[in-house]
Amino acid sequence: MPPDRPTQQSPWKVFRNAVDAALGAVMASLACEPGLTSLGAGGYMLVATPEGEDVLLDFFIEAPGRGGATGPAVPLIPVNISFGDADQVFNVGPASCGPYGMPSGICVAHRRFATLPLSELAAPAVRLAREGVLVNGPQAYIYEILDPIAATTTEARALLRVEDRCPVEGDVLHQPELATALERLVVDAQLRRRLAENARQRFQADFTAERMTRHLEDRLEGIARADA
Repeated sequence: MPPDRPTQQSPWKVFRNAVDAALGAVMASLACEPGLTSLGAGGYMLVATPEGEDVLLDFFIEAPGRGGATGPAVPLIPVNISFGDADQVFNVGPASCGPYGMPSGICVAHRRFATLPLSELAAPAVRLAREGVLVNGPQAYIYEILDPIAATTTEARALLRVEDRCPVEGDVLHQPELATALERLVVDAQLRRRLAENARQRFQADFTAERMTRHLEDRLEGIARADA
């Protein structure tokens, strides 16, 4: 949480169902754990509905390059990450990236299963991203071991560093671009919902039972005449 609001009431207490809480937590994690997840990520959500149906939402990242144009492949960038007693090579760079699904997953899960407005669920994450998150010890450790990856691009350094150095415990990490992106996500979702509702209302107005019956009768008469 922001360093100037250590006693703020948790927004989790106002959530009405598990999907509300999950979406709020997912969006907050984007601000609190940028080294591990982002709007450019993806995932799955398994929802057990009150009616007893299990629904799996798949918004995982698509395989990089699958179905794309053929041509010279962009090389992967190998980066050695040390975990203390073991090292592991991570291949990073543009060739390691695929089309993301996180924004779509958030919006579909909200539309189908949530109860609170998306603006309310996103508000804590927007505040955290804009006002900053106080880095704790475990987070500082994650930033330290992932810093060789962050060092590979200017954009990653801007996102995952403080004053061009690895964040340490006590630093405050700001993500104003993430705050703006989440606000735009909310606006886009609201617009899509309004367009869908307008389309539904127009369909209902245009296709009343009486008009549908007349349409079917005309079609049946046309078929009968064709068969005569």
